[in-house]
Amino acid sequence: MRARLGLAAFVLVAALGLAALLLASATDRRSIAFSLDVPDIEPVLSVEPGQAVCESPIETTVAFAGIRAWPVPAAPPGAGFAVTVRDARSERILATGRMTPGYATTTPRTAALDATVPVGRRVEVCLRSTGPQRAGLLGAAPSPEPVTVTVAGKRSAIGVSLIFLRRHPPSLLSLVPTIFRRAALFRPGWVGAWTFWILTGALLGAFVLGARALIDAIREDGDDREDTGP
Repeated sequence: MRARLGLAAFVLVAALGLAALLLASATDRRSIAFSLDVPDIEPVLSVEPGQAVCESPIETTVAFAGIRAWPVPAAPPGAGFAVTVRDARSERILATGRMTPGYATTTPRTAALDATVPVGRRVEVCLRSTGPQRAGLLGAAPSPEPVTVTVAGKRSAIGVSLIFLRRHPPSLLSLVPTIFRRAALFRPGWVGAWTFWILTGALLGAFVLGARALIDAIREDGDDREDTGP
C-alpha cells in the first residue's frame, strides 16, 4: 500500500511539473532574434550630434523589426539616434527607426523599425546621433569578425553592442524545433534533430506508462479489498 501511495505521489508531482513546464514554455515570449555577441561592458565610442556609427556586414540569421543599443549620455537629456538598415551590397534602405532622446543614465534604448528585415540578408546598420548632447555607446573590443565598425566614416576596432528584435515574439514552446535543429550541430555525426524528437517521445511515453501502471495498481488494490472484505 505504501509503495502504491509513493508511486501515486511521484506520478502526481511529475504531472504537475510537466504541466507547469508546458505552461511556462507557452507563455514565455522570446523577443530577441539574434545579436552580434558583443557584450555591453563599457562605453567604447563617443558620438557627436550628426555623426553616425555603422556596423557591416551583419548576417541576418533571423528576421527582425527592432534594434536595441545602450547609449551613455554625456549630460542629460541623452541623445536620440536615427537608425537605418541598408542592404550591404546595393546600399538600398531596408528599414528605418528612431531611438528617442531624454534619458539621464545609461539605459537600453530600442528603435522599432518601419519594416521587417528578412532572414538571409547581409546588412549595414547605422546609428546617427540626432543630439542634443554628445553620447557614448556600450560595447567591447575587438569588433566581431568579419564585421567592420566605422565612426563618422573612420574605421574602428571597437564593437558596439546591438540586439536585434522580432516583431512578433514567439513562445519558447514554439521554438523547440529550432532548438533541436541547432542542438544537432553539436553532436556526433549520426545524431540529428530527429534524435531529440525520439528522446522527447520516449520521455513522454515513459510518463504515460507510469500513469497507466498507477491506474492498474489502484484497480488491483480495489479488487484485493473487495476479495478480502466481509
